[in-house]
Amino acid sequence: TRRLLKLGAWTEVSDSMVLIHEETTPASLFYVVNGTARVDRAGRTLGMVGPGDFLGEMSYLTGQQASATVTTVTPMRYLAFDRVALRAFLEKNTDVRHALESGFNRNLVDKLVKTNTEVQAKEADARTKPDRRTRKAQSARCACWRWAEASLLHRFCGADLGGGVAPLATVGLDDHRA
Repeated sequence: TRRLLKLGAWTEVSDSMVLIHEETTPASLFYVVNGTARVDRAGRTLGMVGPGDFLGEMSYLTGQQASATVTTVTPMRYLAFDRVALRAFLEKNTDVRHALESGFNRNLVDKLVKTNTEVQAKEADARTKPDRRTRKAQSARCACWRWAEASLLHRFCGADLGGGVAPLATVGLDDHRA
């Protein structure tokens, strides 16, 4: 592992630094030592990463471009590995490659579990909190019931609850008294 550490470059950056741009090939693989970063895809936040997380590992493993943008939200310290140098080193040091790939696997599983937990929490929250359209429909139903209740009280009892509630007869309904 000392051989691997010597291969990396220790780097400190401030907040609001873009480490990886979506749809580009990152030059480095990052290992976060401290700090936090936000992961966005197509302008939508997917999650947060922090100490112990690898950044750019999916692109490194697949050879594809990055699927998300990673931006620091706090100052961050990380170990950056040049992808080409790392790949060459790992081809010659299979024991280190297996250990690093095992670390990637654990980190990817942790990220998936964290994301699934966040999605489940949002879904549960959405079930308990109606969205804007639902609240608007519920509010309209409540207003309709309040109007009907006030109209019925006015019609049958002559009661006036105020608030400008028109009796049923004024909206074209028959004016039959009980």
